[in-house]
Amino acid sequence: MHKRRDAVLALTEARDILDEGKDIEAREQAIEANRLSPDLVPAAAMAARASLRKGSKRHATRIIRKAWAAQPHPDLAAAFAEIEPDESPQDRLRRFSRLFGAHPDHRETRLVAAELEIAAEDFPEARRALGNLVEEDPDARVLTIMAAIERGEGAPDAVVKGWLARALAAPRGPQWVCDKCHHIHAEWVPTCENCHAFDTLSWRARPPARPRAPPASRCCR
Repeated sequence: MHKRRDAVLALTEARDILDEGKDIEAREQAIEANRLSPDLVPAAAMAARASLRKGSKRHATRIIRKAWAAQPHPDLAAAFAEIEPDESPQDRLRRFSRLFGAHPDHRETRLVAAELEIAAEDFPEARRALGNLVEEDPDARVLTIMAAIERGEGAPDAVVKGWLARALAAPRGPQWVCDKCHHIHAEWVPTCENCHAFDTLSWRARPPARPRAPPASRCCR
């Protein structure tokens, strides 16, 4: 528990220092935060990028793979892509396949795999990677990917627009949500912007709002 708290504090300090333009100090704090809590997604992404700036692709890869094994997350996938920015779509698929091995059936694994297959223009494989998410968990990202697959396979514009229209009306999907008050945050922060609780943000779908009870009726006298 203390390690997690110290990791969050170290990450907070790293961000503050980085805003001041002190890249080296921020890098060290980010690496320390990741050491204390390897599953803290923002710390892992920041530490991996810090390792890249030092020229250590191997260390950056190790950081991301360890964090992904704890919790697959789109920010980790983005940082992992930055390790080899100029690789071909096919090379990227091969490199990511080693990352995916930790959680082959995880929702995020399937979504990233589908996106990579689309980039490689293998649309049937992208559809297979997406699997049954369209039926079982159709959030905005899933439906947008499905629109891209349909477009890649030559579907009529009406079909593609239909998927995009569904995506606009669909739930957002996992976000940084406060476990205490359920407030949604655009990005991870150490303290909830709404209730000010410390280290209460989780990457998950926001729970549905509870319907309000109807007002009690008043009898006329």
